[in-house]
Amino acid sequence: MNRWITQSLPILALLALSTGAMAAGGEAHHATFAEVGSKIGFHAFNLLILIALIVWLAGGKIKDALASRSTGIRVELESAAKAKADAKERFDALQARLDSLDAQITGMRAEAEAAAELERAAIEARAERDAAMLRENAQRSIRDEATRARAELRREAVGLAIELAGQQLRSQITTERQAGLTNQFLASVDNSNGANNG
Repeated sequence: MNRWITQSLPILALLALSTGAMAAGGEAHHATFAEVGSKIGFHAFNLLILIALIVWLAGGKIKDALASRSTGIRVELESAAKAKADAKERFDALQARLDSLDAQITGMRAEAEAAAELERAAIEARAERDAAMLRENAQRSIRDEATRARAELRREAVGLAIELAGQQLRSQITTERQAGLTNQFLASVDNSNGANNG
């Protein structure tokens, strides 16, 4: 507090001088240096008494106000430091989460690619199995159709052969020979009936 008073004295002296000069300038006659000096001294003395009185009466309150202000500034600085530390901690946590999120995305991408590769391999295997089954079914159908066609051709060939044989037999067998064959057939039937009855 004494330092404040010491620093304030030159300013107060200048103010007192200017007050004295203004008062002297307003008078009709010019004051001497001694008169001006005594007036300045008087005003300076009055000012010092006033300042001392203010310091004596309000010194404790001023000290308390300055101490309170100093404490408030300290508390605000501590609060700001704590808020800064909290913000840095939150930033570090978010940065860590972002870094882990990048790693998770990379892992998920790798898993998706692996799953897609497995699915592609499974689809190719199914397609190959289906194609092999279709080939096998087609070959079986071809074999079955070929077998049916051969059987049909055989039947037609047998039918044609029988028809040709019948035509040849008809052309070669005369009426008499037919009668002889018929009699021979009937005789063999009679013989077989007689053997069965005997």
